[in-house]
Amino acid sequence: MLETGLTREEIVQRVVRGLSRRNFSSFLLEVPPGCNYPDIITEVYQEFSRNQPEKTLCVQMTVDHFPNEQALVDELIRLWLSRDRELSDRWKEELDFAEASAVPQRLMSFASFTVSFGLRLVAFFKRFDRVFRSMSSELLAAMRELEHEGHLACVNASPLPYDELYRRRAKEAPTFTSDYGQVHIRLSVGLHDRDSALKIWCQWFGLPADSRTHLAYFETAYEESGGLPAAFEKAARELSDPDSLDSDIRPYRSRLAEILPDTFIPLLRYDETSSNSKLVEAIVHIHVGNASTIDYVLIRNHRWGSLLLCESKGETRLSCDALGRAALAIMRSQNTTTRVEPETLYEQGHYLACCQVLQQPGMVFNSILVKAAEMLAEVFKDSPYNAHSAPFSALLKPF
Repeated sequence: MLETGLTREEIVQRVVRGLSRRNFSSFLLEVPPGCNYPDIITEVYQEFSRNQPEKTLCVQMTVDHFPNEQALVDELIRLWLSRDRELSDRWKEELDFAEASAVPQRLMSFASFTVSFGLRLVAFFKRFDRVFRSMSSELLAAMRELEHEGHLACVNASPLPYDELYRRRAKEAPTFTSDYGQVHIRLSVGLHDRDSALKIWCQWFGLPADSRTHLAYFETAYEESGGLPAAFEKAARELSDPDSLDSDIRPYRSRLAEILPDTFIPLLRYDETSSNSKLVEAIVHIHVGNASTIDYVLIRNHRWGSLLLCESKGETRLSCDALGRAALAIMRSQNTTTRVEPETLYEQGHYLACCQVLQQPGMVFNSILVKAAEMLAEVFKDSPYNAHSAPFSALLKPF
């Protein structure tokens, strides 16, 4: 069962406790695109290394692509041996037998060798979804057996759960099967909550939060990013000189409206499927204000729906404006924009999108709207927050 709603700090402590027990556990950390800052595997690895139990060899696999599983297992063994020179010398005496065996058996032989010294093995995989493509069913079965016997524990990070990874792999290789990871503890890495974001704002980026102005910038970064770690990071890095922040927050908000939508595109385009196109359309419908109940249901039922919608004062809305803008940009780039009225796009401040819709064949020509949209698009692109007074779309209302 997937455990959700934990902060990053709680996830780190949960994994460290599980690895420190006598009967240690293996974990799958499900990390959607855009949610891996700071890197969760690195955080857990560093915390565990500081409190590492005796008789434990712990390594972090940062490489995410190998030509074959032999290269993968050889690199794993090399990293484990680098932690103990005496062990490395002794293993060389075993190599003649081990090198002649199949790759899964070589891993089993190394584990048996370390057990004779009373050692346990721990491996952290930053991108298991990529590394596992180098693994055969037999190697995964060997890892499962070693975990069951208490000789190995793995902490794997992946955007998708094991069953989905295996389903996709089986489409490409029909003979592939695996039940590896069935007993792993599954933890979900998601959005920053406010307290976690504030801690990262101060500790990771060295940004102040000790005055009303400083807090206003933090609140703006958190609100405009929707708590998505990648977007929040981008917003924080935009402040190059925190000691001279202007009390007028509007230029900063305008800049975030311009740069943050791109950070949501990997999340929305992870799967280029028809169902994902419907997800993007549903987000656009909510963003421009013409959504139906079906749109909300579709988003809630998506595997990452909790990242896309939030509840505020009894109202369901998108997690942030940048998400809606990202979805609209995807639809425009694919030239598959659903019927969104140009007047709606204009009122929402999507001047470039409004111009594009007005140029479509069969669209009733409104010369005043065209000129107003073109003028505002030239000045503000698709960032209505650039206006330092009332939105110009309200001042120039051609309909």
